[in-house]
Amino acid sequence: SMFCQPEVVLHDDYYKGIELCLFCCAIIKNKQQTSFLVKELNLKYPLNDYVHLKRVKMINEDLHALIKPVKSPSQNLQEIKEDFNHESIGMMYITQVPRNKPLTRKQFFESQKYWNCSFHEDKKIERCFSDQIFTVEE
Repeated sequence: SMFCQPEVVLHDDYYKGIELCLFCCAIIKNKQQTSFLVKELNLKYPLNDYVHLKRVKMINEDLHALIKPVKSPSQNLQEIKEDFNHESIGMMYITQVPRNKPLTRKQFFESQKYWNCSFHEDKKIERCFSDQIFTVEE
């Protein structure tokens, strides 16, 4: 008998590459202050649409914190410095981060190249990508 594998169609979001957006970041000068700083940042600039991004990332030996999204790569960082004046904040810079939460492992690995993200794997979705879509029980 012929067995036809049902075709699974997922939303386009599952297939597309990741989109990036711009964030102002800063090096944390005093690592002991990190958790206090994160609380302050979460109050002043809640991550809202960016909750998939970790607030702090280790690069080499330094801790870097996301401050807030910015519109343009030429954003005036002085304004942000004045707005969020904290002695533990070191050099500020603008970087690209993943705009959306990763939906697949592939998107997750791609996202991690830019900034640390949280990722909750959906087993059913991942099976669609590995072509073992229907288990015997289903």
